[in-house]
Amino acid sequence: MSRLALLTPLALAACAFDGSGLARPGQAHDAAVAPDSPSLHHEGVLHDGGITVLEVTTLQTVTGSGSCAEILGCVFLKDCDWNTPCEQPCLAKGTPEGKAAYAAVHTCEDTATAVCGSACQVVESTSCASCVDAHCQKSHLDCGSTFSCKETYDCFQQCPKGSLPCRETCVGQATLQSLFLFEQLWICLEECGYACGQSCQDPFSGACITCCQPRCAEPQQQCGL
Repeated sequence: MSRLALLTPLALAACAFDGSGLARPGQAHDAAVAPDSPSLHHEGVLHDGGITVLEVTTLQTVTGSGSCAEILGCVFLKDCDWNTPCEQPCLAKGTPEGKAAYAAVHTCEDTATAVCGSACQVVESTSCASCVDAHCQKSHLDCGSTFSCKETYDCFQQCPKGSLPCRETCVGQATLQSLFLFEQLWICLEECGYACGQSCQDPFSGACITCCQPRCAEPQQQCGL
């Protein structure tokens, strides 16, 4: 199970900001495009959860200052598939260490579904997410992806208004199970937001949580709110 399987219907990856918080799905995010440059092919044997995988990853030679979590959150919120042009601007943000840790997460999550077997019979499930998190514990830890659902939500709330990079980092720091629970909360808040109007102008505000509590009690509870 890959975290890229999550939040697809929400198009969180296409989030942009219109000055009032997290924008509605479908709005374009003008990410910086990585300059044309030769690609660096990195090959190595990655060890995680007892599995040895030969990883061949194309990384931009452009070096940024971003951590693994920042790269991961950027790729996730842009709704990029692994190893596609969409991914390259996010990789360009990262340090060599961040890129290497990101590649390890990519490899482990892509192979973990088969290892988890019956737990991932339904890929988008808490049982599958939990198993993948356990299998990929080392790569997630090395990437800084340790946040619970509540910590992810709290991180979103603390981001400056209009800061997509901040929310990218929040998402990148979440475990896979946390993202699954966060997805359920997001869906409910989005559906409830039409009824709550101004209270849910930012679906991650305290006002929206309060207004939607009768309708979203279960996902709020599962997220630890």
